[in-house]
Amino acid sequence: MTKLAEFFQDGKGTFSATRLGFLLWVISTLVVWIVGSINVINNPHPHPLTFPGIPDQVVYIIGALMTGKVWQSFSENAPPKDPSAPGA
Repeated sequence: MTKLAEFFQDGKGTFSATRLGFLLWVISTLVVWIVGSINVINNPHPHPLTFPGIPDQVVYIIGALMTGKVWQSFSENAPPKDPSAPGA
């Protein structure tokens, strides 16, 4: 259980809601797609099998969550700015 708890923590040991949200969204998307695919396979069709597509909006949300997590990671790991440095 500690490995699972560590997975949901950031580098400083605090809980990462962004990581949890991203993981839940991806897992739920895959589960719905797999169930839809199983339904397509189990139903007799006279034409070739066509698997359900993942809507563009779902892919956009996954991309936004990924981008947010990457942005958050870089901002947390960036060196602190020196207020006396030029351009700061």
